[in-house]
Amino acid sequence: MPQSDQVERVLRNLDALKDPLGKYTHLMGLQERNYRLFYNVLHDHIDELLPIVGSPTVGQACKNYGLIFRRPRGLFLSMKDRGRIHHLLNHWPETRVHHIVVTDGENVLGQGDLGIQGMGVAVSKLALTVACSGITPHECLPVCIDVGTDNEELLQDKFYFGLRHRRIRGDAYDELIEEFMEAVKQRFGESVL
Repeated sequence: MPQSDQVERVLRNLDALKDPLGKYTHLMGLQERNYRLFYNVLHDHIDELLPIVGSPTVGQACKNYGLIFRRPRGLFLSMKDRGRIHHLLNHWPETRVHHIVVTDGENVLGQGDLGIQGMGVAVSKLALTVACSGITPHECLPVCIDVGTDNEELLQDKFYFGLRHRRIRGDAYDELIEEFMEAVKQRFGESVL
């Protein structure tokens, strides 16, 4: 089937969905199944899809991340990885990473502390960067550093898959971020972040 027909089919399927979160989930599923088609659709229809892939819908997606999660996109690190971050980055399959968006989910698009569920913003920012700039998706790395959450609702949510403790702050937090920054520079170079 020609690419133009595939794009049209995606757009028709999106038009049939009335809920923006449903459209977001559909598009993220397409990104997993056929990233070339996903980026073609996003690039050619950026004006209409920006509010779906970006704000405001991505904020809603982050709030519901535990329910709509299909498979990991990007790299999830946590306090439990201290002392091993360089090792974990060395095992990332892509060697030519030039763009990293990192979050700890503390203040996601005015939604408050969403913990690990903030990963949706990092994924969406990089998807929009790829669609608008022409860089390849393989050059991008979304990262979420899980340091807990102060969101009591998430801590009690059985679908929340982040660390189930209050957010780490102070020296322990600063040391983790410093380790991450140094590991990124060693693995991918000074200009990535």
